[in-house]
Amino acid sequence: MKKSLIYLLFALTFFVSSCELDNYDAPNAKFYGSIIDEEAGVGIPQDLIEGSVIEYVELGYENPPRQQLRFKPDGTFRNNLMFSGSYAVQPV
Repeated sequence: MKKSLIYLLFALTFFVSSCELDNYDAPNAKFYGSIIDEEAGVGIPQDLIEGSVIEYVELGYENPPRQQLRFKPDGTFRNNLMFSGSYAVQPV
């Protein structure tokens, strides 16, 4: 029992000492909007499973990943956890 406790304390000490703090700022921007029918002036309803998405790429990096944001059924989209910057945006 004593030996198990010593191993547990050693592992806990190693885990705590190996953790690094994240020094980046939290996301500070929001991206939201809707797709609106020009003639009717209302949001275009979307299918939940095969609905539309918005693809966006953060500019300023050599090989940025292409990210997707799904529409809600009423045609709106929202992401409250984005970083400030320049993005290339395209509805798909």
